[in-house]
Amino acid sequence: MICGILLAAGAAERFGADKLAMPLADGQVVAVAAATALGQGVDRLLAVVRDEDAASARLLREAGVELSVCPHAGRGMGASLAWGVAQTAQAAGWVIGLADMPRVQARTVQALVQRLRAGA
Repeated sequence: MICGILLAAGAAERFGADKLAMPLADGQVVAVAAATALGQGVDRLLAVVRDEDAASARLLREAGVELSVCPHAGRGMGASLAWGVAQTAQAAGWVIGLADMPRVQARTVQALVQRLRAGA
């Protein structure tokens, strides 16, 4: 099983708001767009969030994305990544996505998954 881990636990301190809940020009929400692309290529998708009640977490949940609250999110992205991997330890491999990068294409994720399945 190849697992996608969407890192969505940032504090958005510089942005000043939940940037992951912001709409893109096409109306899709940033985090949901990132999750959609990542989810199209993997067997399981897990979004690591800071707070399950945040707007972006609610939107991800409504889109059918599995959430896991990282109790150590304040320690940085590495802590969130470690948490996500620990929650999916049974996976044969992982593809990591950043929730604030909604323009990653599904075909890119699918190509990575193909390489992982081939033994990369």
